[in-house]
Amino acid sequence: MKKKLVTILLCAATLACSIPAMAQAYGRTSSDSYYRRGYSDVLDIRAGYPGRLREKITEREMRYARMVIIDGEINGEDIAVLRKLCSRGSCYDSNDRSIDNYVDLDLSRARIVSGGSYYSGYRSTREEIGDYMFYNCSALRSIVLPEWTNCIRKKAFSGCSNLEDVMMPRGVRFIDDEAFYSCRHLRRVDLPDGLERIGRQAFYSCSELPNVYLPRTLREIGSEAFRYCPIRDIRFPENLRTVGERAFSNTKLTRLDIPASLNLEGSIGSIPTLTSINVENGHPVYSSVDGVLYTNHGATLTIFPTGRGGDVKVPEGVTLIDKYAFSGSGVRRSTFQNPPPLSVPAHSVDARICRTSVLPLHLKPLAMKHSVDALQSHLSCSLKA
Repeated sequence: MKKKLVTILLCAATLACSIPAMAQAYGRTSSDSYYRRGYSDVLDIRAGYPGRLREKITEREMRYARMVIIDGEINGEDIAVLRKLCSRGSCYDSNDRSIDNYVDLDLSRARIVSGGSYYSGYRSTREEIGDYMFYNCSALRSIVLPEWTNCIRKKAFSGCSNLEDVMMPRGVRFIDDEAFYSCRHLRRVDLPDGLERIGRQAFYSCSELPNVYLPRTLREIGSEAFRYCPIRDIRFPENLRTVGERAFSNTKLTRLDIPASLNLEGSIGSIPTLTSINVENGHPVYSSVDGVLYTNHGATLTIFPTGRGGDVKVPEGVTLIDKYAFSGSGVRRSTFQNPPPLSVPAHSVDARICRTSVLPLHLKPLAMKHSVDALQSHLSCSLKA
């Protein structure tokens, strides 16, 4: 009995001594806190010092891993490793059979620091998701950003064609131009309280993004930021000051409610489903009547909702129709009721839809000549005085 016990103890001691050696042979140490949680496609890695991911993820794991959790500081050299993982062309199971190729990346316990080698021609910057950091990483399906992230730079995720879900920490203040440009399968993005600016074309052509919550801290939305996103409802926060030109063009919005503090830069563009624009009382520039947007104290008809059709009567007091005011709308007949001189630029009415425009009787011929000639030559609708 004693002999068996001694044998067992010797075997246990031998095994205990061999584990560190095995770990070292595979590039592992006990400080890495590496484990698979019982699944062959899960990697949980303690990065330790920045620039060491290349030592910790084997080529075999680069082919198999689909859930990757990073803990510790990472720099540009580590980002290059993650880019290679998230750009791979195929994925395999433990039996080397091809399976769905995706990577779910959890960086919530990671911290990006400056330094290391270049990734895609750029160096990492502390606490930033840098320019082009995950650009065109087609295998990336979801990502949880590091807790200390303060901004997402230009084209950071642009072209990530299979990215579906992004979780951002509260510290993110800026999302730069084209950050998520053409992430066509993006379905959910949590914009955190604390976010102040969304850049130009930041979510352009994210064609599966149905809803976006705009946090109360947001102050600026760049031009075409959400163009070609199927957003059905949007609520502008009170602190929002500027919405760029065509920021929500080609979405699926049915109404726009504009707070008194908000400035629209240029045209809102074509929103085929839009039927109503409503402006809060006291706005210094805009007003609305029956869901139509006016400026210049109601003297300029600025935007007629694209999704509305039928007949429209331009009320008395309107002296100017903005360029493209009726463009793309379903208006069949427009009646201009104002007796004073009225300016109607070309392109104000979509020739493909409008059939008749009834002009006011008391017009100054010289003032109207260019507008009428331009409309009749450019448009195929008839003009009646």
